[in-house]
Amino acid sequence: MFPDSESVGYFPAVSPLVEGGDRHSEIVGELLDGDEPVTEPAVDRALTTRVILDEEDELVEWARRRHSPQPLRVRRLVTALGRDLSSGQVAAASALAGRGGLKLIVGPAGAGKTTGLAAAVKTLRLQQRSVFGVAPTAAAAEVLATETGMAADTLDKLLIEHGITNRPPSPDYDLPAGATLVVDEAGTVSTPKLAERARLADERQWRVVLVGDPRQFAAVGRGGMFGHLVDTLGAVELDEIHRFTHEWGRQASLRLRSGDPAVLDIYDHHGRVHSGPREDMETQVIEAWKEARNVGRSVALMANSNDTVNRLNKQCQQLLVDTGHLHPAGHSLKIGDQILCEGDEVVTRRNDRTLRTNSGLMVKNRDHWNIHRIHDDGTVTVTGPTGTITLPADYVNGHVELGYAQTSHASQGRTVDVALLLLDTPTDSRGVYTPMTRGREANHAYVAVEENRTGADVLANAVSREWADQPAVARRTHH
Repeated sequence: MFPDSESVGYFPAVSPLVEGGDRHSEIVGELLDGDEPVTEPAVDRALTTRVILDEEDELVEWARRRHSPQPLRVRRLVTALGRDLSSGQVAAASALAGRGGLKLIVGPAGAGKTTGLAAAVKTLRLQQRSVFGVAPTAAAAEVLATETGMAADTLDKLLIEHGITNRPPSPDYDLPAGATLVVDEAGTVSTPKLAERARLADERQWRVVLVGDPRQFAAVGRGGMFGHLVDTLGAVELDEIHRFTHEWGRQASLRLRSGDPAVLDIYDHHGRVHSGPREDMETQVIEAWKEARNVGRSVALMANSNDTVNRLNKQCQQLLVDTGHLHPAGHSLKIGDQILCEGDEVVTRRNDRTLRTNSGLMVKNRDHWNIHRIHDDGTVTVTGPTGTITLPADYVNGHVELGYAQTSHASQGRTVDVALLLLDTPTDSRGVYTPMTRGREANHAYVAVEENRTGADVLANAVSREWADQPAVARRTHH
């Protein structure tokens, strides 16, 4: 049904427009611009390939064929099983627990998506119907499983299990016909992966429920199909925000999501926007991080570039040394340009199913840990929410780094008390909306600016920009 996914493993030929630069095309393959390949800059044109268009057209047709209106009879059971659900949560849970081959659910940040999904899982189990969840990352899959009560894993793992030719899928992934496959964070799934999953769902006769938010970070690589399907077919959308302590924050988050730059005046009015030279902003954001931790608040310290994250991590570590919370005179380990000490907070950066904590859970990319002991042989014992493990020296050398700060992309899916964003590089609406909706109690932006500019101005420009990949089928329609 779908083109071979390996034949479309390259990106569209239009690079995102970056501040201060030009938009250029890097032509790969045979382009739809005549018989001869085209190599000139593509400023006013969107160039693609026939394979990409065919794959996206097939996905649209697959979705049209499977998508169906939602019957209402399951709502009574959902409402009985899920107490205190909002009308949007009931609608989302009813869509997931209902019938029909495809359902689309949109959940803005803080809308209580997993609460509704948990009620749907209870409903399906009461009806003795199988349900399984997948997500783009192992960390997201673990959150999905923990918060909804259904078994879950990565989308890649499911596809790999069904792609092995010399044995059937492992029992956990061998879902029966009629099972409901929930794809969480669907907006971050690349188009080739969606196509592969669609083909597999047809072969195994599974229902599919795509859940996500087209306004948060998109796929790495060629994507945008979830948002296009939502625009084309419609979706159940959770429209009531629950996460934020302040009512103004709930309403402001929806305006920020819609790309309304005027809403930055509200954040500024409530003291959530700070601006100044980069060095001052780094000092202020780390001071805010320290104050939040000192009063027992969970805090996310974020930036939109790896270089800035690395600087913030080192400064946080030095602050803990200066205040006596870390003692670098003890055992330490140099990893790249970072020095890890006993007591440091670190993250692991690679999934490894062979590494299991004392709770039996795998080590995942973006897991957070505290270093308990650094051993003479280079192994490191760490403790985190998933348990305790001694990581091998080769894994530590290649895949462990300080974890006080993280990129904004890595923050998607997290909920904390206080969110702190340091913005010192150009970004777009997703680079503001996603990190500025992580905190229940407060979300602050620290914006590095030059003279005669304000933080609100810089944020307003970013909120007005759109860098996410748009499918070729959508570009064709618009042209």
